[in-house]
Formats: sequence, structure tokens, C-alpha cells
Amino acid sequence: MWLHERYSFLPRSRYLYCSADPAPKRRKLTGLGGMLLASGLAGMLAGRFWGRWSDGASNHVMAAAAFMASAVMALTLFIDFTAQAWLGQVLVGGGLIFLAAVAHHGARVGRKTYLVDMANQENEAQYTVKTR
Repeated sequence: MWLHERYSFLPRSRYLYCSADPAPKRRKLTGLGGMLLASGLAGMLAGRFWGRWSDGASNHVMAAAAFMASAVMALTLFIDFTAQAWLGQVLVGGGLIFLAAVAHHGARVGRKTYLVDMANQENEAQYTVKTR
């Protein structure tokens, strides 16, 4: 790993946080129970996939999760501008929240694995604390 890649990751990791809150604050897409169900199901199903892929190439996982979060955001905006009533439907709104939660889990797993892989013997404890 190159030196500039190692130290340029931490300042740029904050851009992955856009996937952390998939639901807009101004509209109610689905109920709270639906959001919790979609997020929990996404974590249960996507965690194994992202984890296995992240063991091999965590930087690819972060890039794929960022692309997925951007695509879900673009799809949500497209639906908002064309057929706004669809966002209130359980399958459409819940599906978008599910996909955004899958992307969020990918960004978290990729970031944590990348930081732990970046550590050496002297600073392993410091990097492990930063992954929490």
C-alpha cells in the first residue's frame, strides 16, 4: 500500500457517511416499523456478502457501496420528481430504504476492514479503536 493512499483515506471517509441516513426528513416514506424491518433485513442479508468481499478487497467494497448509495439516491430523486405518490407505497419506499441500508452496511464493513488491514504491529490498537 502506498503511503499517500494510507493517509488520504481518513479525511475522505467522511464522504461515505451520506449513506447513513437513507430517509429524507421532510417526507414519511413508510412507518418506523417498516424502516426498522428493512434496515434489519438488509443488515442480516448483506453483512455476509460485504464481509466476504471485504476480506479480499475492502477498497472495492467501499467504492461499490458508495456507487450503490449514489444510485439509490438518484433513483429516489427520479421517483420523487416523476411519480411522487409511489414513495408512499410500502414496497417502493421500503425497497429504497432496504437498498440504502445495504449500501450503508457495505460502507461500514469496507471502512472497518480497510482500517484494520492498514494497521501494523505498533498502531493496531489505535486503528481498531477508530473502526468502532
